[in-house]
Amino acid sequence: MHISSYAKMDKLAGKPCCYMLKDSDDINKMFLSMGQKCLDHYYKAFNKEEICEFIENVVLNDIDPMKNQKG
Repeated sequence: MHISSYAKMDKLAGKPCCYMLKDSDDINKMFLSMGQKCLDHYYKAFNKEEICEFIENVVLNDIDPMKNQKG
């Protein structure tokens, strides 16, 4: 299964999603247009601190600014 298919299915579950990348340039380098569009609806983490912030804020405390964003 291509990553864009997985990403779209994950978001359709209605749960917040976070994709981990080394660098923001990776989005354009590693993903086709469809994958990039899917990632527009994801939180992105580029380091350990951002992963922890996502877990603490979005997952544990339900602070989800992207909650009403169409996926």
